[in-house]
Amino acid sequence: APRLGGSPITVAAGARWHDNTQDDFFGLGSATDRGDRVSFSLTGLDTYVQASARRAGWLVTRGRIGIHRFDVSHGTDRRFPSVEEMFTDQTAPGLVATPTLAYAEAAAGVDTRDEPGNTRSGGLYNVAAGMFRNRQGREFDFNRIDVTAMHVFPIFDKKRGIALHAAASRIDPIGTSRVPFFLMPTVGGADSLRGYREFRFRDAAALTVNAEYRWEA
Repeated sequence: APRLGGSPITVAAGARWHDNTQDDFFGLGSATDRGDRVSFSLTGLDTYVQASARRAGWLVTRGRIGIHRFDVSHGTDRRFPSVEEMFTDQTAPGLVATPTLAYAEAAAGVDTRDEPGNTRSGGLYNVAAGMFRNRQGREFDFNRIDVTAMHVFPIFDKKRGIALHAAASRIDPIGTSRVPFFLMPTVGGADSLRGYREFRFRDAAALTVNAEYRWEA
């Protein structure tokens, strides 16, 4: 429903089902060992309503509420043990009692990118905060905040450029609650730290800072 009531507001509602059969887990924290790599399956159903708006061409805001159900099960990657063979519900919170979370998220930022999916010039500076509450009790109640800053400076033309990127995430459990291991911030992979596998590091807080020279072949 774009431009609802004549205003630059987009409203969307939907449901997304995901089935990841071979996600990796190495343990929590930065001191994990590659030899502890295990796999697990993660399925879920996210039902949501979202509203977003763009003002003055660069100021972007977004709000989202929904219910997300999760289920963790045996990993299918035969090269590595399944998660329950090396970890317990204490070392991998949420392994046994997987939650169904009601959540509300809000985000605001400045977006001057020429192309969001393949930025050659401009940047994105965004702050997002969310509240997640377990519908089966208080075991998995937590808040999360994510801060992202990136900018691409073109050199001569937009086929070359310097890209700077920084991202920080933090999850805070409410009281004695815990945070499911599969929802913790991660570091690793092409979107954060190249040279390390996707999901290589997980913890309640994460920070990445990188710079790169880009040349479009």
